[in-house]
Amino acid sequence: MNSVNYQFELYGENSLLITDIRMHVKQESLPVDERKKFKVRLSSMKNDHILNYLGSLDHVFTYLKNIDSDTSTNVLTIQQFAEQNISSRSCLHENIFRQQPFSTIYLKYIVDLYELLEEITFDQVLGSYIPNEYCEKSFLESDRIKIINEFIKSTYAKQTISNVLKQPERWIALLKRIIVRILLNINVSSDVPLQLYLERADLWTGDVTENDIQSFSISNDILLRHTFIILNGLKAQQTKSNSDSNEENIEKSIQNVHEQTKQAINWNEATENDAGSIRVIKDDKKSKQKTKKLRV
Repeated sequence: MNSVNYQFELYGENSLLITDIRMHVKQESLPVDERKKFKVRLSSMKNDHILNYLGSLDHVFTYLKNIDSDTSTNVLTIQQFAEQNISSRSCLHENIFRQQPFSTIYLKYIVDLYELLEEITFDQVLGSYIPNEYCEKSFLESDRIKIINEFIKSTYAKQTISNVLKQPERWIALLKRIIVRILLNINVSSDVPLQLYLERADLWTGDVTENDIQSFSISNDILLRHTFIILNGLKAQQTKSNSDSNEENIEKSIQNVHEQTKQAINWNEATENDAGSIRVIKDDKKSKQKTKKLRV
């Protein structure tokens, strides 16, 4: 399997590529419908192509960070930028140049595209090749449960955390990025506090502010090596929540059916009684009219 060679440095915010790009080229999130389409297309690619595409965007990033900030840059597509600024394009994946819709993506969406590609890289490629030392079997069950629960309590379940960070999905996506960019880098120590990476703005999506990041803090006993077991713990919690929610909706539906059935029975019974009363009244009127005619 091809490896993903990440070029990001561990510390020093000014030296991080994504941070530099956000400073030079104003970034936006892909439109929701477009993001869904890209996800389907990327998920259908072969593993080698996914890794090559990720590496190609890495290469484009090294050029993007050096351009002068200019509003006209935002309207360039990735293909146009590469043609104008990268002389040697042999290491760039063909999607950047030839295949739509990827070749026509604007630079203002490149970071969001990159983050989407990282998540797909984890889900379809790297998630199955996590070293044993980071997997569940390397930890006692009691330790795993403690780490996962403490992480949840200190992050999205924390009452005072920023509203933006209260969705478990954000944390799941973040942990995937950390695994792809950081944990699987052979030059990185896995025995450092995970908090050091949770504080890095480049690992968060562009809509998360510094104030948001400062609204939480996790114990220094939770280390980078724990990232994968925390990710699996969060995914299990989410699956359980979705299952509980589905069961609750099913139970409500059953209750609604029972209630509607009961209401229908009551209504029918009431209708029958009312109809009977009406018939009696009509009969009385007719009998009175007949009596009146006889007297005349």
